[in-house]
Amino acid sequence: MTHRVFETGISAGHVQAHPLREHVIIEANAGVYERLQAFAATHPSVTPMFGFWQDVVAQLEPGSFDGILFDTYPTQGEEVAAHWFFFAEAHRLLKPGGVFTYFSDEVRDFSPRHRKALADAGFTDVVAEVCEINTPEECLYWKDKTIVVPICTKR
Repeated sequence: MTHRVFETGISAGHVQAHPLREHVIIEANAGVYERLQAFAATHPSVTPMFGFWQDVVAQLEPGSFDGILFDTYPTQGEEVAAHWFFFAEAHRLLKPGGVFTYFSDEVRDFSPRHRKALADAGFTDVVAEVCEINTPEECLYWKDKTIVVPICTKR
């Protein structure tokens, strides 16, 4: 199973390009959730869940996910690192060997604070893959031309 927030559906479409047993998508915005339900109607593996991740993940079984893509929309200040609070939940939800990735808010490498947050959540196998990206000028939350893609495997 894969977990993510729906937003525009871009990531969900890419995830759906792979064979899946179940694809859990959590969305808190009512209007976006309607689009998610329409998406789910044409993608039988999708299980839509309405609410904020903080409220919904308690319903999910520990060790039940092969992979988790946590895709947030940070806009400013402390919100950028808010996804760090999900690290422990991701570790709880993953099966051994499961992989977790997310919007990292890092340009070239993880900060020591970022690495500590992952370690504190239980992730000991963490790779920081730097990817070049073509960030649109109008993007409100990312201006750099590289980003760290985290690959966190539960051991």
